[in-house]
Amino acid sequence: MNFTGLSLEQAPPLSAPVRFFVTALFFLMAAAVVMMSMESASVNTRYTTEAIALTHLFTLGVFAFIMLGALQQMLPVLAGVALPHALRIASVSHILLSIGVTALFFGLFFTITWLLVVALSTLALGFILIFGGIIGALIEVKHLNTTVRAMGIAVIIGGAVVLMGMQLLGTHIAHNMTQESYLLATVHSVWGIFGFAGILAVGVSFQILPMFYVTDAFSKYFSTYAIIGICAALLAWLLLNMEAAAYAMAARWSIALFFMVFGWNVLRKLKVRKRQISDVTVWYWQLSAYALMAGVLVWSMDVVIDYELSLLSALLIGGGFILSLMSGMLYKIIPFLVWFHLNAKGYMTIPTMREMIAEPMAEIQFVLHVLTLLLCIPFAFGVDTLQAAGAMLLGSSAVLLVNLLRALHIYRTTLQRAPDFDTSMMTL
Repeated sequence: MNFTGLSLEQAPPLSAPVRFFVTALFFLMAAAVVMMSMESASVNTRYTTEAIALTHLFTLGVFAFIMLGALQQMLPVLAGVALPHALRIASVSHILLSIGVTALFFGLFFTITWLLVVALSTLALGFILIFGGIIGALIEVKHLNTTVRAMGIAVIIGGAVVLMGMQLLGTHIAHNMTQESYLLATVHSVWGIFGFAGILAVGVSFQILPMFYVTDAFSKYFSTYAIIGICAALLAWLLLNMEAAAYAMAARWSIALFFMVFGWNVLRKLKVRKRQISDVTVWYWQLSAYALMAGVLVWSMDVVIDYELSLLSALLIGGGFILSLMSGMLYKIIPFLVWFHLNAKGYMTIPTMREMIAEPMAEIQFVLHVLTLLLCIPFAFGVDTLQAAGAMLLGSSAVLLVNLLRALHIYRTTLQRAPDFDTSMMTL
């Protein structure tokens, strides 16, 4: 691994990001149970309340939690600035967001208005608190590299997506949905996927691939202009949908093109990486890149062929790209955090990152994840595989949780013995 340019001493306490990662996996298992219990007809369109509830269990409970955990961990290390009151902000925002996601799901799924009011207030407070802390740290950054700049842009877009979501939820509570509300819902989803999650994934890859996989760095041209291009295409897509919808197709194709090029770059760099050792995390990166390219291709075709492909593109991008990438990242991030924090406390005789998670168990989980995706694809074409996909997802997420808890168990048990040397007298 290459730690050049990292400010590891600025890393927050281990529990700050880990609580978000672990909670996300519990929400993932909850989503799987919901899939197993639902009738396929209740989610055959994205505008049913059941479909919206399940979608937000994934997007808020899983994707947002993992992204927020990653931002808390990576921003201080990459930017060299400490998050203000990191543990306190993590603790309070985690509680608020956990309550908010739970209340939103049950409020939508069972049409309970007071729960939606609870969700509106707690989600708003939780996001204001944690985004405020992250933005506060970003303001202190002296030198912006491409990854930190992408993180900042992703957070700004994420804030806009949250505001749209609050507006939509308030409108839903007031039973005042209009045609403009449906356009806002589309912008909310597209900006959330490509603006918040997509830009964050692209920016993080600039640092993660060379650091963990010893790949060549992305070209200066691509790393400089890809994020700008995605932002410009998203803004053009929004404006054209508002003023000249007939021409919005061109902006949609531009968004798809940027992510197609990104996916191809990831595959090419992994293929010619200097360290050719392969593991489950490499498989996850490759799977996510293939799924991304397929997903954006389907999304770009959805407006020109006479068939509704939005569900297929959502499954490929959400499950195939985002969830795959996040699963692979968790297999790297959590063992690294355990190793780093134990080393910082003076423990040297500890398992390596590769030894913290049993490779056969990780491979089993990867197979279950792939089977989940394969079962979801027929569902997009009307085949009733929702319950089977949910059962497979439950197995996959449970094994993933067990694998990651094993690494955290090593951390807890190691702390029960004396360190190899005393670091209390060391000063930086």
